[in-house]
Amino acid sequence: MTSRPRGDRGAIAAMTAIMMVLVIGAAAFAVDLGMQRVVRSDAQAVADMVAMDASRLLDGRTAGQIRDGSGGQPKLADAVAASAARNTASLGRVDAVTATLVYLDLDANGAYTPRRAAGTLVAVPDTAVPDAVMVDVTGSVDFAFTPGRGSAHRTAIGKATPYACFRLGSYAAALSGGDSQVVGVFESTVGDALGVNLHAVGYMGLVSTYLNLDGLAAALGVGSADGLASLSNLAVSSLFTASATVLTSQGKTSAAAVMTQLASKVGSGMRVNLPKVLSIGHGSTASAQINALDLVAGTGFAIAQDIANGNNFLDTGVVWAAPHVSNGDVELKVIQAPQEACGQPSTSTVARTAQLSLASTTGFNLPNNVGGLSASIQSDPSSKSGTLAINATLGGASGYLTALQCASGTPATAEKTSVRVSTDLTSADVSLPFRLKGSLDAVGIVPAGVLPPVFTTATLTLDLYLSTAGRITSPATVGAADTTYAVPPRTYQDAEPTNAGAYVSVPSATTTIDPVQSTASLAVKVAGVTTTTTVAVSTLNLTSLISAVNASFIGTSTATVVGNVNAALVPLSKLLGLRVGGADLFGVPHPSCSNPAVVD
Repeated sequence: MTSRPRGDRGAIAAMTAIMMVLVIGAAAFAVDLGMQRVVRSDAQAVADMVAMDASRLLDGRTAGQIRDGSGGQPKLADAVAASAARNTASLGRVDAVTATLVYLDLDANGAYTPRRAAGTLVAVPDTAVPDAVMVDVTGSVDFAFTPGRGSAHRTAIGKATPYACFRLGSYAAALSGGDSQVVGVFESTVGDALGVNLHAVGYMGLVSTYLNLDGLAAALGVGSADGLASLSNLAVSSLFTASATVLTSQGKTSAAAVMTQLASKVGSGMRVNLPKVLSIGHGSTASAQINALDLVAGTGFAIAQDIANGNNFLDTGVVWAAPHVSNGDVELKVIQAPQEACGQPSTSTVARTAQLSLASTTGFNLPNNVGGLSASIQSDPSSKSGTLAINATLGGASGYLTALQCASGTPATAEKTSVRVSTDLTSADVSLPFRLKGSLDAVGIVPAGVLPPVFTTATLTLDLYLSTAGRITSPATVGAADTTYAVPPRTYQDAEPTNAGAYVSVPSATTTIDPVQSTASLAVKVAGVTTTTTVAVSTLNLTSLISAVNASFIGTSTATVVGNVNAALVPLSKLLGLRVGGADLFGVPHPSCSNPAVVD
């Protein structure tokens, strides 16, 4: 066995001692570095929380008003100090918190940055409205093992997110106008769908009543308003009961009683797809509300998308009642009820008006003759069974939120919601085709110079294809300017028309002749010799014949039917806020500009 040289003894101990010094030093450095990292993390957390709190003051006021405190709000410095005190109590590593009102710009990557000029932060003057508030937080910590202190500086930017709701079309506003025709249409369509006598339950008390969507969601057990989008098979009675609960909590006991009564009268098996009634929108829905009457009406329309003969206002015995008109097929579809949209100004915050389609084919018993000519249908000269057709395709309109203004709602500072509205193709037509066939004296009908100076007889044999018809078309348009709903002068119940167009109606009918299918043959007898020639129908003077058609029951009965249709269609388009070439815009109380968010 070989022994270790005496000079090597103790080398391991020496190396161990050296390594211990290095390990302890590294550990001390790691501890101190960790403490500095903690203070940096704490400073960032405080900056984020204070920025969030301070951004609540960004409600459309000027920088001077925010700094000095106006409108019942605290001063900026006081709000920041209070928030810092709350958020640093458990941390204890923050030395200073300051806040600066700033403008925001987007950099090349699409990120928000505070505006700078030549590297210097651009100050927001007292008279201007800031975009955001930038919070600076500094903190420090004493190192445990090494001399000195570790410091941290962190910033956060708080931005107020604007948010508003609006509607295109309105049941409530139409009803608040006191139009008895509109009220009758509402009771017929919605009442029949729900199986409830709306007049008996006093639903008019819901006209100016609003429900908070978050409250409705809580009452239905889905947490927040966003959860309402999941209720695609909700019992109508549960919806109305929950609405009554919300209205009671809001102190609106009379409206709550109406909802309770409605809940007790609807069928127990009746269910509704709530997302079809509500448009939840994008972003936070904390301040979203819906008109109570819109909720009831939207439910009715969602249940009964097809509105046809079963409804009183479109009963064929009433609408089509006219001489020589028999019952036929009538179908009126409400494709989509008026909708509400909520969210930030964006092309994705969209609401769409109701769309309608009307199609009817009714029997029309043609007269034996008109103006001396035999009347018939076009395909069979022996048949008097004509068809009166009325069609309307009312495309509706859509709009997206472009801008909003939060204010106190006084004449000097109005609340404003701006929407860019575009319309779809709208067309409506009425048509009764028929045929007139026979012979007339040609004098006064054929053009001058066609008949010879002297003749014995001149007979015109006609086979005319006619139609008593009318048509209107409004092409699709893309909005070139915003429509703004301002309160005042509006009151959240008044309509702001997006154009000056008329409410939807079927056009009056006039009689025209088809010159292509129609034929005319002129037989002239001169000195015992008859000569027959073909005459262009377009050259004939048939004014008297057209007047006779319009004066006959072909014209009068068609006009009666058109009037009866419009007696139903015009109130329905008012009810839905649907106009040719536009729609009715309604604001929803109230736009908000102080929804807090920390900018990444």
